[in-house]
Order: sequence, then C-alpha cells, then structure tokens
Amino acid sequence: SFPSTFPTMHRLSFFLTLVVFLFALSASAQRRKPAPAASSLRYEDYIYAPYIRSVQLYVEGLALSYPILDLKGTSRLHLEFDDLEADAKNYFYRIIYCDMDWQPAQISEMEYLDGFSEDRITEYQFSFKTFTPYTHYTLKLPNSSMSWKLSGNYLLVVYEEGRQDTPVFTRRFVVADPLAYRDWE
Repeated sequence: SFPSTFPTMHRLSFFLTLVVFLFALSASAQRRKPAPAASSLRYEDYIYAPYIRSVQLYVEGLALSYPILDLKGTSRLHLEFDDLEADAKNYFYRIIYCDMDWQPAQISEMEYLDGFSEDRITEYQFSFKTFTPYTHYTLKLPNSSMSWKLSGNYLLVVYEEGRQDTPVFTRRFVVADPLAYRDWE
C-alpha cells in the first residue's frame, strides 16, 4: 500500500508513531473516570480519595479500640485523618443509620439523630517540618451539633463542601444499648 519510493525506515517510523498515538489515546481514555455517584456509596470502611490517609475512628482515649459506644454512655468517638493536598478544605460529615446488614435503614434522620443531619469538621492543623506536607483533621462524636438517639449500626460519611454525593471516605461504627448485652456479664 506504500509507494515503493517510500523508504523502509519511514514506514517503520510511521508505524511506531501510529502505535504510540493509539496507546496514548487509549491510556487517556482509561484515566478519565467519573467521580463516584451517590449510588456507589459503599457501606463499609472505604477511602475514595487518593490524597486521604491515616483515617482512624476509635473510642476517645483508646486509640486501638473498635468504634463501639454505649447508647447512654459518656464516651465519645474520635475521628482523625490526613489530607495530603495540605490545604484547608471545608470537609463535612453526615451519619447514616444502617440495618444489621450495613444497608441504609428506612427511617428518617429525625428518628435516629438529635441535632443537625450534617455538619462541618472545624478542627485541623497543618503539618510542620515534615517531608510530606499534609493537613490533619479531627472530629469528636457525639458533639453539640449531633448525637444519636438509637442503638445500632451507623455509617459516617465525610465529603467536601457542596459535594455530598462524592464521599471522601466512610467509616462504620456501632452504638450499643447496654440493656441488650447486660445478661452476658
């Protein structure tokens, strides 16, 4: 199909250029993935954003504990995470009540929450003299803005302001009613 005057070296160069172009086109098409939609919310501990690291949710004062609280107790959950983009962002959180299979329960937020259904995470610190800059965020639950009314499974969803359908990460926790396990002791 090439004229005989077209040198072999030019044919090879043309072919290689075509292959590289098609490979680059294919790679760029694979990189463009849409942000997760609300329907892709995972009801498990999951980090959606690659710049979020070191997410920890535990009972305050017990860094190695599972995030389990008594419904009427005075303990609180402590959430902390790092943002490697190292700027101050407006992160918000909301709490979803789940059934025993960790799927959203069919009850309204007013039935399981006292206070606001979502709120902003206001406590953060910038890293200082580190090789990798980051911003460290913390949150304590329950707090003056939000607490729960029911025992059960809960999902904490953290997202950036204005992007409630695009979570940054999720964490599970349990609120237990002491009456449910009183007989085990």
